[in-house]
Amino acid sequence: FKNINELKIMILFIKESVQFVFLVLIFSLFTSYSFAVSFEKNCKVPKGSIKIIKIDGEKYTQFILKDKDKGGCSTDKKSRSGAPYWERTELAQKNTLSKNKRHEISFKVKIVEGFKGERETFFQIHNYNKSAKSVYPSVMLKFDDGFYASTSTNPSNLQLDFMYADQKHFHFNKKNIPLANLKNKWQYFKVILSKIDKNTETGYVTIYLNNDIIFNEIKTYFPKKGTPRIKYGIYRPGNLKGNNTSKILYSKINVNSKK
Repeated sequence: FKNINELKIMILFIKESVQFVFLVLIFSLFTSYSFAVSFEKNCKVPKGSIKIIKIDGEKYTQFILKDKDKGGCSTDKKSRSGAPYWERTELAQKNTLSKNKRHEISFKVKIVEGFKGERETFFQIHNYNKSAKSVYPSVMLKFDDGFYASTSTNPSNLQLDFMYADQKHFHFNKKNIPLANLKNKWQYFKVILSKIDKNTETGYVTIYLNNDIIFNEIKTYFPKKGTPRIKYGIYRPGNLKGNNTSKILYSKINVNSKK
């Protein structure tokens, strides 16, 4: 340094820079937090259909659904939506996702067996209320051939079902992401849910698969009478002619929430 004044200026600059970085870190700490979400069985599930297993020292949740494994939720025994009954083995989030925050949900899955049937769902953002009255899911990730026929020989593709109005769903079938390309390999998903506008009851959903955006800012309806929560496992329509056995492994689910 040419003189003492230049040195003082440099020291002052360094101190202010350190203070700025410190404030940014503190702000980030109070506006964003990441946590592993807790889950529970909100309905009775088929015996032995959910297990915790270890692979290379890491815990995973294994779901297995066999033919005629009817779910234990009240609506599963009923004929609805083109099926005589519904098969289910799922876990549901214990708490809920605040509508006033942006949520980044990340997890990895390995599809080991099956998922060849009709409308086989493995991840949902459902809507919860304490009265337990019927509130439809806003987001469903599933595999389907697009023909609503489990006897079809057409390949199953990754599909997003989303609610665009109360009790009204639309689906995007990704023909370029067939089931065969994803089986028996770890697949990394990230689901981003925006803050939800309580007046219009809508938010935006973006989904990444292995760091590639596959569904971008899909405008989605989230009813006032419910609060979003995650459900995951296997959920599908029953079939009197028989369904395949499906098996999927799930890592822990992490949620990063920001105001």
